[in-house]
Amino acid sequence: MQTFSTEATIRREGELHLQHIPFHPGEKVKIIIVPSDDKENAQVRQAEYDAFMKGYAEGDNIYDVK
Repeated sequence: MQTFSTEATIRREGELHLQHIPFHPGEKVKIIIVPSDDKENAQVRQAEYDAFMKGYAEGDNIYDVK
């Protein structure tokens, strides 16, 4: 199996464009997307996750003791 690795940047929400890949028109490929191990990206993703979870937990009253 031929494999190919490259890095790309998401340009729009949910869109990724790849160019200059070594495959031919009509050839079936499997795409696996893995976030870059870039420390800055990991910190941003963690901050976004923490902010999301904080908002989720604040709106969740099932743990309120009355």
